[in-house]
Amino acid sequence: MPSVRWLLLPLVLATCQRPGPGPSTPSDAEAPEPPAAQPREPTPAADPTHPLELVPARARVMLMARSPQRLAQVWGRDQIMGRFPSHYERLVSEMERDIGHDLLDPNELAALGLDPTAPMGLAVLSFQDEAVVLFGGAPDPQRMLDGIGGLFAARGLKLESPQAAGEATLQRLTEDVTLVLRHRMAALVLVDRHRQGMPDYAREIARIDPAQSLAHAHAMQRAHTGLPHEADLQGLLDVAGLVADAFEHSRRIEQEALADQGRMLAEARQRGASTEELESIQQSLQQQQAFMARRQREQQIAELLLSRTLGAIEGIGLAVDADDRGLRGRIHLALGPDAAFRDLLVDSPRPPAALAALTDAPQLVMSGELDVGVAIDLFAQAALAAGASYAEVNEEARKGLGLDFDRQLRPLLDGRATFALTSRPLPAKARTKDFASTLGGIVAVGVEDEAKAKALLQEVVAKQRDHDKGMPSSVRIEAAEEIGGFVITLPEAPGTLWVGVVAKQLVASNDLPTLRRLRDGQAGPAGSQLVDPEAWQRLTEGPGAARLAMHHRLPLATVFAFLAGFDAFDFVPDVDDELREEFPEDDLFSIPRGKATVRLQAQLDRALQKKRQLRRQRSEEQQMQAWTVADALGMTAGVVRKTDTGLMIEGGHYVKGGLAGYVEGMISLSELEDEARTSVDAELERATQRADETRERLLKARRKEIRKALSKRSSTSSAVRAQPDDGAR
Repeated sequence: MPSVRWLLLPLVLATCQRPGPGPSTPSDAEAPEPPAAQPREPTPAADPTHPLELVPARARVMLMARSPQRLAQVWGRDQIMGRFPSHYERLVSEMERDIGHDLLDPNELAALGLDPTAPMGLAVLSFQDEAVVLFGGAPDPQRMLDGIGGLFAARGLKLESPQAAGEATLQRLTEDVTLVLRHRMAALVLVDRHRQGMPDYAREIARIDPAQSLAHAHAMQRAHTGLPHEADLQGLLDVAGLVADAFEHSRRIEQEALADQGRMLAEARQRGASTEELESIQQSLQQQQAFMARRQREQQIAELLLSRTLGAIEGIGLAVDADDRGLRGRIHLALGPDAAFRDLLVDSPRPPAALAALTDAPQLVMSGELDVGVAIDLFAQAALAAGASYAEVNEEARKGLGLDFDRQLRPLLDGRATFALTSRPLPAKARTKDFASTLGGIVAVGVEDEAKAKALLQEVVAKQRDHDKGMPSSVRIEAAEEIGGFVITLPEAPGTLWVGVVAKQLVASNDLPTLRRLRDGQAGPAGSQLVDPEAWQRLTEGPGAARLAMHHRLPLATVFAFLAGFDAFDFVPDVDDELREEFPEDDLFSIPRGKATVRLQAQLDRALQKKRQLRRQRSEEQQMQAWTVADALGMTAGVVRKTDTGLMIEGGHYVKGGLAGYVEGMISLSELEDEARTSVDAELERATQRADETRERLLKARRKEIRKALSKRSSTSSAVRAQPDDGAR
């Protein structure tokens, strides 16, 4: 129902802040008293004072913003509406048609009884039930109810009467959607999956004691330790709760499967089933029990690993503010006392020198210092949970590389590790084959002893050369003394790969200048290519346990590359399949094709091949244009530091013009398909026209051929029927 869908939209777009000490509440007109509560329902100990106090503590994900008014400022509604009026009109036209309001305009929200200056938000109550609650201020609940009633009446729909739950009012809108109005606040509850025994989420929200809500839950308090009480955008991810939910769901499914098998056996016995049937059911039950026993042992290993890793993350809290530089703030990972991440990450006073030496702008960065022993232990547990072992993995590496990682390389590692993917600007009219040559980067692993690391690298290369001796190979490996290693030329890869040991790091890179600067302790120009100097400072300055960054065009490029495969695909049905509707009673494939048809089919195949080739070229150029345009989306970057309560990530998403600039970048990307020009557009248009014309000639020729063959068959059949049989003669 469109009207209901757009009623949800303002709450989705305007997500709500966590209450600090003494949160403000809507102070407009008092809501009318709802019907009296049912006598058997206990009265809540207190009234909620903030919309978040309507949300049950069972919520695993929550996102909140200061208000719809502030959110409109953050994403630049007025700016986008002025610069891209047609796009904005398409965005809001359906909601204006359905409910008569632009719900992206904070000034129009009051017409629905919502407060555009009050906090609003959303939370996921259950992934299994797909239950979501959208919450916010509702200073005029009667106006909200009247507006909904008017929408239903205008469409000839019957709206159920509201129900009382204590001092709250429940208005059922559809089978899946219920509106809860309580103490000048509103919660819209959506449940997409219904199962027996599931909670009544709407009634739970109507009756919840604020002290038992998400606002005061352990996960919320732990996750937001060290974060500001107020921010433009705040959030929560209850990782430990999600892990526990997943295991509980898995156990419940297995128990239900066993119970079903047991019921089948009992029913079979009760109705006097045959011995064979009973034995079959018993065998199935035994197999299920054996499977569950094996599964339980595997789960115990997985639970042990997760209890020290993801399961030990008691909550992830987010608090960021927006300005014309993007979103900046902090993310806090609250860790339990036994969390492996406490021991895995090492706070280092040394910024990663490998990042500082980069030549080109980074697109993806992962850098940090680890406790090698803890990392190996976690890897061994993960291998065990996957049905393998650390020893087996080490043996595979020894066979493949001639390197015993555990005995030869592990003792050399000091825990430092850096990976960076970089890119240079693309040339004009670039295609994907040009794209690879603009990518670069570095992998660097810290070592305790440079001399031993160089000797080990020499040994590995010598073994590889001995292995390849006498075998044809286009891979060239030559000594590169200036980096204490080798230069490798691969036949299919653009450029060369340099592998060596510099600045007490085992390195691999296709950018020799970066390695030279790393060797000499010099900084590279990469930082000057980022949109905001603070992003580079987060990555290359000050102490930290880890540095993380990703340009937002990187995931988009992956999506574009995936979709490009479909764009270049051009399925053309066989001509006989296309003509089948004209001759439904005849087997067209049994009719031989004449020379003219065969010739036209060959011409069509060549035309289609040319068209596909040009479409691929156009798609490749468009991908490269999208890569360039997507530079406007900016970069997320942060530094991770250890605290007494866990890990604190400081940084943000840096984008020119703030989130309004991000939205403009997304709009520009959406326009590429229709407006971007490539070097093959005109030729592709001609090729498409040639293919269409050739196909029409082929259809015409084949149609004529089929009619002639069918006419001949009909004449032959008539002649046979006209001949007298032997008795008549």
